[in-house]
Amino acid sequence: LCDAGVCALPSVSVQGTKITLTDVLPANDIFATKITATEGFTTEVTIYTVLYNVEGKVLALKSEKLAGLTQGQTYTATINYPQTNIKRKSVIVYDVKPGVEIAGNLEVALS
Repeated sequence: LCDAGVCALPSVSVQGTKITLTDVLPANDIFATKITATEGFTTEVTIYTVLYNVEGKVLALKSEKLAGLTQGQTYTATINYPQTNIKRKSVIVYDVKPGVEIAGNLEVALS
């Protein structure tokens, strides 16, 4: 995708269980992922965002809790880290109840 001579990779979206994960292009050392509820839920979920370097080494890890979303509602998970060395981002979302009801996994290669 190019705009005014500036090109970027298209946004990546993945459909999970009750959620859609959409990558937001990094800006100002902020890496973000939009989590949108495709069905409402009140179960608490944990969101893990992991940033890796070219060798696959974890450079940053953030976990956060989300108490629930109504259908169509969006939450944006963010992590701050210098953009220069980041080559891949992984975002994992799941609940902790037996028989996972809410889940999603997004892997994005960055350059």
